[in-house]
Amino acid sequence: MESYWLLKTEPREYSWDDLLREKETCWDGVRNFEARNFIKKMKIKDQVFIYHTGKERRIMGLAEVSSDPYPDPSFALEEGLNPWFSINVSPIQSFERKVTLQEMKTHPSFEECLLLSRARLSVIPFNRKEFQEIRKLSVL
Repeated sequence: MESYWLLKTEPREYSWDDLLREKETCWDGVRNFEARNFIKKMKIKDQVFIYHTGKERRIMGLAEVSSDPYPDPSFALEEGLNPWFSINVSPIQSFERKVTLQEMKTHPSFEECLLLSRARLSVIPFNRKEFQEIRKLSVL
């Protein structure tokens, strides 16, 4: 069964346009245990929203997980095991209409969305209803 996720990125560091140009990237550098645990649950073909943080605060497009989770190559091993994980993602579609954080805050479908209640997380699960509502909003 497919799962749905949102990955946050600072567009000055890595943007949706970068992902479109590269066609696939390693999503690494996550250093929060809760977010890491979400990455470990991801499966190939899971759907992923790419969200720009900072001043933009909007969902830019849809991607998919294109690898199983693997040890994060950006982590320098000093001793012991690597506790962090990465996945690869590939773009599927740019949104005609970007869905903003402000819009989500006022929409009843997102009352329980972790994006609103756990804003500091960089990896967030979405339920099917939230996923479908974002898809509807992105084409209005």
